[in-house]
Amino acid sequence: GEASASGNLGLVLRAQGRLAEARDHHRHHLELSREIGYRKGEALAERHLGYAALGLGALRDARGHFDRSLAATRQLGDRLNEWQALSALATLAYEGRRADFFQSQLIAALKIVQNGDVTPARMTGSWAGAMGQTQTMYGYRSCLSCLDRFASYFTKGAFTRGS
Repeated sequence: GEASASGNLGLVLRAQGRLAEARDHHRHHLELSREIGYRKGEALAERHLGYAALGLGALRDARGHFDRSLAATRQLGDRLNEWQALSALATLAYEGRRADFFQSQLIAALKIVQNGDVTPARMTGSWAGAMGQTQTMYGYRSCLSCLDRFASYFTKGAFTRGS
């Protein structure tokens, strides 16, 4: 319907770097989803508004959108975007485009399981195998090195402090 079409246009505009226009389409998607009572559409629109806000450097707005998206998906019991990380990594390691990278990440993830840090069933993440709040890969030696890398990303000017 119109809500989905508006959201899809927002995705295209975001990919073109036209973030303010993308935000407007995602807002329209959110309004229509609320109007028809489509909670899953609301969650999706909030998530895309969060990405648009990130691109515009509005971190507080992004956080609000992501929090509302998470609340809605939890309310719905939607865990659809939680992929089994080991399966995702194995697929990407086999697929070939970046096989060496994903093979090393798969081995690192298997070591985490072998150490007893998490069971394979609870090791969920993105379609690309990244997991955790920072959506990082497994080749880091410690949580501290992972957080250090994440902090470095922010301090290199990717986002404006306080926005």
